Parts: sequence; structure tokens; C-alpha cells
Amino acid sequence: MPGSFGGARTPGAMGWLAWTGREITGWARWIWRQLTSMRVALLLLFLLSLGAIPGSLIPQSGTDETKVADFLARHTTIGPIYEKLGLFHVYSSVWFSAIYILLFVSLIGCIVPRTWQFVGQLRGRPPRAPRLLTRLPAYTTWRTAAAPEEVRDEALKLLRKRRFRAHVDGDAVAAEKGYLREVGNLAFHIALIVMLVAFAWGQLFKSEGNKLIVEGDGFANTLIQYDDFKSGS
Repeated sequence: MPGSFGGARTPGAMGWLAWTGREITGWARWIWRQLTSMRVALLLLFLLSLGAIPGSLIPQSGTDETKVADFLARHTTIGPIYEKLGLFHVYSSVWFSAIYILLFVSLIGCIVPRTWQFVGQLRGRPPRAPRLLTRLPAYTTWRTAAAPEEVRDEALKLLRKRRFRAHVDGDAVAAEKGYLREVGNLAFHIALIVMLVAFAWGQLFKSEGNKLIVEGDGFANTLIQYDDFKSGS
């Protein structure tokens, strides 16, 4: 009968696309979490230092074409391999640029959330003192004949003198410290980003030219006057 086929339902293209979209989103989030982790950032920084080794030991075409040509002439077997791997132009090669960009993204993705979290902690106040000291992992008690207000004020002065962030919270004093360590952490990572930006700026917008001038001749600082001229990427 014509109506007997109405009860059967099979997954359509829209369901498959929705499932694929969820999978892609999940994988993208996982990759982003891995990329912005401190472990991956340190690994990329290590790979960047390793990649800079051949750039320091092997002649670079951007610095001295003559040495590169001489190296290729003397090493007929390993020279072409180096050329295919981009070891004669390490700092503009695809693999070095990939490590560089991934490290840049990793540092930014790591620093921005931590910076906002740190700013929020600075704007907030230390947590309230617990009502039951026995819940703390370490505590002590003592008795004094001084008034509670006097004890509270002296505790506030002492904690502030020892560079705690402290404030009066009812009958107690709430205090915490350790922010300077996080400031040093963030300053180190921001300095790395500034260094990477400076390196990229130098590679993109640099210019370098050579001119052999005989004593007594003149020279005008124009492009056609140089014997060889190289610009950035």
C-alpha cells in the first residue's frame, strides 16, 4: 500500500552534516586547547631554536650568495638536499615560518586569557576568612588581653608591611600575596611576543644594499647606484 512506506526513516544528508559539524567543532576546540597550552608553547620555542641552528651554520642566500654557490659546488650530494629542505634560506622557509606563526598564535592564545584573569584578580578582593579555622590545612590560635579592634588593626598593619593585599572583613582580616610571580610570568611571555614581532618586522621590511666605491668617485643613495640590493619579504 502507498502509505506503508511512510514509517521508515533513514539518516539524511542534513543529519550527516550536523554530525560532521559537531565533530569538526570538537576537534577544533581540542586543537586550540593543545596549541595554547604551555607545554606546546615550550615545544615550539625549542623547535624554533633548533631551526635557527642550520641558519647559523649553513651559508644563507640572503646573506652571501657566493658562499652558497661555493657550498653547492663542493657538496654535490648533500647540497641539493639542503636546497630542497630550504636550509639555504632558513628564516624565509615554509617550515620555519610555520613554527614561527604557530608559536606566535600559541603565545597570544596563552597570554590573553591569563591576562584578563589576572586583571580580574587584581580588581577583586582577597577571599573572606573562614569562620572555622579547623577547615584550614594549617592554623594556630593564641589569647591576648588586647581589644579585638586593636588586634585586627595590628594584624592589618603587619600583613601590609609584609606585602600582602589585605583588607578588613568584618571582625577578621583577609589577605593574600603572590601576584608578583604572575606579573613576571606575563612579562616574560609578552617580551617573547615583542621579540617575535620585531623579528618578523625586520624580515618583512628590511632592505640591504652593497656598493663598491673607489676613492674619488661619487655616490648617490638611489636604487640603481647599488651593486646589489635586497629587500625584505
